Amino acid sequence: VNMDERTVSEYHFEKYPENAQFASDIAKENIAAFYKKCFSNPESKYFVNEARFSPSFKEAIEMIHECEGKAFLAHSFAYGLEDTESFIEWAINEGLDGIEKYYSTHTKEHEGIIANIANNRGFYISGGTDFHGPDVKPGINIGTGKGNMEIPKSIILPWSNIVKQVDMERE
Repeated sequence: VNMDERTVSEYHFEKYPENAQFASDIAKENIAAFYKKCFSNPESKYFVNEARFSPSFKEAIEMIHECEGKAFLAHSFAYGLEDTESFIEWAINEGLDGIEKYYSTHTKEHEGIIANIANNRGFYISGGTDFHGPDVKPGINIGTGKGNMEIPKSIILPWSNIVKQVDMERE
């Protein structure tokens, strides 16, 4: 499917036409707006309490590990918490393997704090542009974020060794 020519909503309702009868005009125009204004809005008749179906933080990490994956904490300073560093420490104690250092809204100070934590714990470092699709976050593409977002290739080297190791164990 060429998503440049059609929106995610158009694709979704072509693939699942039965859902169109339940969708508001908002959903038909923009699936992200529908999610925010309807699906995750407690005042909406389309509201779904996702918390009932979600695993705990620790359970999610355990599932990732069971699949031989690595669990990372994404954009930790973007949540607006009063004490982000305590949150990071809590998350680490739940079993994380790494933390996202490079993110569009992280400051140099944030990157420094994350680098210190990662270095002291022997954690992997990642980066993310927050690309979730052209209709979800217009103007953000894979590999580019806001401003002067740049993720150094050097952070991939430790990961590539792990991937090679897992591949060799499977053979």
